[in-house]
Amino acid sequence: MTRDDPAVVKRFPTRPAKAQSDQGNLIDQTFQENISRNADDSENDSLLITIMMTDVVNSTEIIARLGDAKWRDIMDCLDAAAIRTVARHDGSLIKLMGDGLLAAFPRPSAAIACAREFQAEAKKSGLKIRTGVHAGECLRTVNDVTGIAIAIAARVLSLTPGGHVWVSSTVRDLVLGSGLEFSKVGPKTLKGLSEEWVLYQLAEEDTA
Repeated sequence: MTRDDPAVVKRFPTRPAKAQSDQGNLIDQTFQENISRNADDSENDSLLITIMMTDVVNSTEIIARLGDAKWRDIMDCLDAAAIRTVARHDGSLIKLMGDGLLAAFPRPSAAIACAREFQAEAKKSGLKIRTGVHAGECLRTVNDVTGIAIAIAARVLSLTPGGHVWVSSTVRDLVLGSGLEFSKVGPKTLKGLSEEWVLYQLAEEDTA
């Protein structure tokens, strides 16, 4: 990936100091912001990317059990793993939010490979995460990416069970022939969208 690649957002993300206690509210906020913000800003660059969003399952309960300091240490380790893993798969880590992240990739297969690896990294820290993946055209601003595709990825994430990777039908269609296996879990209603979407669950790798 070159320095001028439009998928690269030149910003090192920082996680808010206060942990996000309600991921549902964060997803709602993300959805509303991304369907309305910067829609007609001619200075924004449009790019076709694959979006990966994650969050930690039962984070509130974990924080209550471990305490803020221990949780912070765990999240520091997870953040470092995210930076390494996303970079290894040619992605851009756009931002850390609450106990989740948003990353962009030039190819859906790269996003899926990263999702699998990041699941394994989280497991090393005793965490279970959920991951949603969607591909679409987005607007690039100085420090962010916006657009309806981001909102759809957030909605996919909100429906994904802990420990799994769910993708939109768009992603599944783009990787046909790659050898990746999925099981159909749709159609599903994505909050805020009128039509139903067919979603797919990524088959787990055999680790035996």
